Amino acid sequence: MRTLPRWLKDPLVHFLLAGTLLYALLPRETDASSQVIAVGRADLIGYMQGKARLYDGQTFDEAYDALSPGQRRELYDDFVRQEALYREARAISLDEADPLVRSRLVQQMDLLLRDQALSGVTISAQEVEEYFHDHRADYAQAATATFTHVFIDGQKHGAATAQVAQRELQALRSGNVAPEDALERGDRFPYQRNYSAMTQSSLVPELGEELSAAAFRQPLGQWTGPFRSPLGYHMLRVASRRAAEEVRLEQIRDLVARDALQAKRNRLGEEQIRQAISAYRVDAAGDLGELGEPER
Repeated sequence: MRTLPRWLKDPLVHFLLAGTLLYALLPRETDASSQVIAVGRADLIGYMQGKARLYDGQTFDEAYDALSPGQRRELYDDFVRQEALYREARAISLDEADPLVRSRLVQQMDLLLRDQALSGVTISAQEVEEYFHDHRADYAQAATATFTHVFIDGQKHGAATAQVAQRELQALRSGNVAPEDALERGDRFPYQRNYSAMTQSSLVPELGEELSAAAFRQPLGQWTGPFRSPLGYHMLRVASRRAAEEVRLEQIRDLVARDALQAKRNRLGEEQIRQAISAYRVDAAGDLGELGEPER
């Protein structure tokens, strides 16, 4: 009795044979024109631009002319390969069945519609002023504080942490310890000992709400506390503070103009997309449940 060749027993061969059979049985949408791949100079230049994600006709026109015959052949073969595989994927509706492909197509269409809407978009001086008026708070300079603190580690001292902190505060006050001399006192803190010109919101991730707020309430040049943080207790000496202040448009006009232009582009892009969606009739099935107002 003859045995099968060893290569026919290889699982990889079985996988390839099964894949070939499945591919042959898949429904395909083909016509005569879909089997012709026309390749011209403009096609290859466009292909080069797409791969580089840069769209400068003159630059790539010159780049194409600078290619050697061998490089041009490689570009030609690559284009034909990509186009053939793309058409094969479309023929078996892979663009509809694969959610990743669908997502990529949606992203491309989104960008295309936005590009169409943004062609030649500019911003006027009046629009800049109106945008600044509506978003003035976004450009205000927040209050800042500069201070030094001494840390008492809650994990190290346990239940006695508050008492240790209170004794340290008394020592700092009685000795009128200068900020630079306090750097070696207390326990090791995982962040900074000195904070310079910090806003309250920027302090919270490291120091917690209570201590961050204290830096903007306590008197200047005095040791105060103890204030609690997620890590322990702190004695605080505030060196200086700067009050919040509004910025005049003239000081930041270029920045506001960029922001206003971007906001206008976003708005026009969304309008273009909504216009494209409005061309479709949407039939909502009765089993969707209640549809309320969007929450975003």
